[in-house]
Amino acid sequence: MKTYKGETTDNLSIFIEKFDEENTTESNAPSFLLTASKLVLTNTNYYLYDKNKQENTIVFYKNINGYVNNFKIEGPNVYAQVKDVSFLEDHGIEVTNFATDFVYTKRYMTFKNTKIETENSLINAQIKFSYKREELADFNNKVQIEANFTKANVSLLDLHKFYNELGKNDKINFTTKAKGTLNNFTLNNLKLVSNRNSVINGNFHFKNAVNTEKGFSLNASINHLSSNYQNLKQLLPNILGKTLPSSFVKFGRFNVKGTSFITKDLIDAQVTITSDLGKTISNLKLTNIDDIDNAKYVGNVEFIDLNLGKIVNDTLIGKLSLIAEVDGKGFTLEKINTSIKGNISKHQYKGYTYHDIDINGIFKNQLFDGSLVTRDKNIKMSFKGLADLSSAIYKFDFIADVAYANFNKLNLFKRDSKAILKGKIAIKMNGNSLDNLAGKIDFSKASYTNQNDNYYFKDFNITSTFLDSTRIITINSTDIVDGKIKGNFKFNELG
Repeated sequence: MKTYKGETTDNLSIFIEKFDEENTTESNAPSFLLTASKLVLTNTNYYLYDKNKQENTIVFYKNINGYVNNFKIEGPNVYAQVKDVSFLEDHGIEVTNFATDFVYTKRYMTFKNTKIETENSLINAQIKFSYKREELADFNNKVQIEANFTKANVSLLDLHKFYNELGKNDKINFTTKAKGTLNNFTLNNLKLVSNRNSVINGNFHFKNAVNTEKGFSLNASINHLSSNYQNLKQLLPNILGKTLPSSFVKFGRFNVKGTSFITKDLIDAQVTITSDLGKTISNLKLTNIDDIDNAKYVGNVEFIDLNLGKIVNDTLIGKLSLIAEVDGKGFTLEKINTSIKGNISKHQYKGYTYHDIDINGIFKNQLFDGSLVTRDKNIKMSFKGLADLSSAIYKFDFIADVAYANFNKLNLFKRDSKAILKGKIAIKMNGNSLDNLAGKIDFSKASYTNQNDNYYFKDFNITSTFLDSTRIITINSTDIVDGKIKGNFKFNELG
């Protein structure tokens, strides 16, 4: 079947057109009719050429064997019941059984009761191609396809040969209705379950799925997607495998609902993700997704009982609930660098659950630079400044205005059965424990209450310095004590 260079119609169409009664000179001439009760195909080859596009074949099917029952050519129309046909198609897939009720006209082709079977796959479908004959020359973009897949058990090993965005190591069972052209089609009411127990239900719009060089895109309306990181990567390694952050592996099995728009360069997603680690509701636009762990993003996010401790591998941290606006990049603890503005309704640390914290600042790795306002019943405080825990030696430079802090209830200080602090605190220090802190702490209009008494002081200043291994702590308070401690010691060694 060949379209010669400079022509728009293939030789078979021209041949069939000769039987069109519209082209006969006799007005009363009967339609051309050719029938055969049975055709036998043996070692038949089919080749499709379009010399306007390339010299080599566009499509070919080899070693065609089988039967065609009730074959009929009536005018320009062709009818055939294809049974038990086997062949090797041009992607290298061996079809062991192909059957369909075929109709060809100048405007459409139908494949009713279609069955396609390979060693690994089975498809039952109803298919229709609609076109103007000249549009067949641009099949991928012009021919309209309607297909109802009533049953499909398909190996990704077969599908990958047609569509390399898919993986190879799974088998999918699905039903759906497809509509559009090969380069612009929708899958409506897709219900898919893979052998690895990935579940996808929803509507999907693919553009340039065949000619990806023109800009592939996927617009998805997801009613239910259930899987895990590894299975989704294997199902769609080139789409989701490159756009799912590696931190998703910690979520285990998760469920997704919402909408997303995916291209080679960006993801625009409004989704709800539920997993063993909690629930996330996001409305984010991501770019630079070729390096997804370092991708840029902007939008809104909500965490509901998210097990942050497991994500950051810190047993002191528990669950987190927040609503926030974010603008930054990075999805791993090492690469995150984002501005965040919102409210934390729950944050668990050292066995205590904090509530109602306003946050506005920048997170970078384990650094926070910004402001916090807490209205928890056991800590009412405003914080502004820097807390940098990203290196071996921590750095603090902030002012905290503490209206009320019950350190015993917060599980931060248990030596005293009652430990309540109030006042304004300015800290400029480096260190990651009491024994290597160096810098300055200023208290003003402060008080501390324990089981013994209430202690008030207007001004209280502590300075800690090191001279080689010698530590010098200077205390300056008109209300408490003036003095200095100098030596080589640790706090837990002191009485």
